[in-house]
Amino acid sequence: MAANKYNIDMTQGSLLPKLIQFTLPLVAASSLQLIFHAVDLMVIGHFANPRALAAIGATSAINSMLVTLFAGIAVGSNVLAARYFGAKDHHKLHLTIHTSAAFALWGGIALTAAAILAARPLLQLMDTPPEIISQSTLYLAITFFGLPFVLFYNIGAAILRAFGNTRQPLYFLIASAVLKVLLNLFFVIVCKFDIAGVACATILSQILLGGLTLRAQLRCVGSARLRWKHIHFESSSLKEILKLGIPASMQSSSYSISNVLIQSAINSFGPLAIAGNTAAGGIEGLAHVGSQAFYQAALTFSAQNHGAGKIDRVCKGIQICIAAGAVISGGCGLLFTRFGEPLLQIFTSDPEIIRYGMIKIHCLFSLYFTIGIMEAIAGSLRGLGYSTSSMITTVTGVCGLRIACILLVFPHIRTLECLYYSYPVSWTAVAILNGTLLWFVCRKLKQKQLKKCPIS
Repeated sequence: MAANKYNIDMTQGSLLPKLIQFTLPLVAASSLQLIFHAVDLMVIGHFANPRALAAIGATSAINSMLVTLFAGIAVGSNVLAARYFGAKDHHKLHLTIHTSAAFALWGGIALTAAAILAARPLLQLMDTPPEIISQSTLYLAITFFGLPFVLFYNIGAAILRAFGNTRQPLYFLIASAVLKVLLNLFFVIVCKFDIAGVACATILSQILLGGLTLRAQLRCVGSARLRWKHIHFESSSLKEILKLGIPASMQSSSYSISNVLIQSAINSFGPLAIAGNTAAGGIEGLAHVGSQAFYQAALTFSAQNHGAGKIDRVCKGIQICIAAGAVISGGCGLLFTRFGEPLLQIFTSDPEIIRYGMIKIHCLFSLYFTIGIMEAIAGSLRGLGYSTSSMITTVTGVCGLRIACILLVFPHIRTLECLYYSYPVSWTAVAILNGTLLWFVCRKLKQKQLKKCPIS
């Protein structure tokens, strides 16, 4: 099958050690990536044009929205590859890998073309301040050329994680992040390129990231190996990937759309508020690392064990992921609230930007443990194949509440607090909705297993 020193077979052995072995590289990868990103922001905030930080921050929601249109496909590829890995189905695993690679190739090209055309109109729709819109447009126009490499990484890394391989994506991210920081220092401080320099550093690091991921897939063994001549769209595999991936894409895109609307509202408070929101976003990203890791752990663990028919093991692993996600996320929320101001001072020395950043930190971290619960439950549902159901409840809870806040509450209470509190409220609602759904799913799977193996 896919024998590899980096792979972890999560269908056997003690639950907690396997999950820790899987999640630690994910936590390390995300943390290091965000730390390097924080260094980027520090370089920009202290050495670039004073408006550069706001200009880049104004593009974050658009970047997220466009990438997630296809990033959900990585979820479909991950679930199917993990399921067939657990079931030891060599043929279907081979088809899944090569259909996913074809989607990354052609989808990346299409996404790049559409994104470049849409850059400035989207910024205008978001009411981006006139004094930074030209810089924001330039940044997007350059960085969008790196989107194909981002998709190659997202889908390729998802396939590797399906085998329990979280260490190689960690190494690739470290190499890419180090390159990006070094290039930022060179382009911004030495060459004085400001926005264009940051964008070029981003593209070059993305090329390295996508290339290393592709190289790892080409070096896998057995049915897990990617072969150039076999890359094509296979209809049944594509259908299954889309069945799982499209709901995930729709959900992520809905998140991004609601975040674009919130970013538009934040833009109305001016460049300093945008910069504060951007700086606080870097800290919030670090706090989100734990919940993201256990989302991925729950997804891969559930898919592998579901494929192997080990339902009791699935349910026990899910409980561990939910508890761990809640504890880690809640702890991070408390920690970063306590040290929020010193952390913001890393990005900027402007007291007004720090004040705006602390507003976001206090509001988001008030119930941060709920995002850990929400993510672990969502990962479990997708791993078990309930991607559409999870999407419906999540979009209803998260996007519905946030859009309602913007349209119904914000016009009467025009404060940043009103916007930011919509996040923990929506996390709590979705955790309750999806938690109820997951309980019924696990109960259904156990009943189905008992019918297949009745007690004599």
